Formats: sequence, C-alpha cells, structure tokens
Amino acid sequence: MVHIYVNDDSQLDHKRTRDKMRYRVHRVEVNKENMQEKLEELVNKVKGDVVAVIPNVRPTVQWMGATSKVDFLLVAEKVA
Repeated sequence: MVHIYVNDDSQLDHKRTRDKMRYRVHRVEVNKENMQEKLEELVNKVKGDVVAVIPNVRPTVQWMGATSKVDFLLVAEKVA
C-alpha cells in the first residue's frame, strides 16, 4: 500500500499553513473474467471516498493482431 500526500489549495488561508490531504492507493490484480467482481469488492470494502480507478493497460500481440490487456487496477482512496 502506498500513501500519497497532496496539498489542498482549495482551503488555503493566508494566515494558515497548507493542509495535507491523504490518499491510499490499492493495487488490484485482475483479468478479464474477474475484473468487475474484484473492483466491486474493493469499492465496497474501502472506508474513504474512491477518487480514481486507473487501469494498467499493456499492448500485446496475438494471432489476430495487436490488442491490449489490463493486468491490474490502481484505486485511489481519499482518507479523512
């Protein structure tokens, strides 16, 4: 699990320092048969807000020609 810290510029006050928003990034190993079930399971399990789902798409060459494959998903969760 990776923690990402991002400055929240929307709540800046000249007299205050910048607040840091916390995010947790989950890596979900998937294939074409179980992608929906694994993503649904993770989304229902997280306690924070899901802010992004990023697929890792890699090109592959098969007998029918060039295509692509999703190996895993990165799911970014905003932690309060």
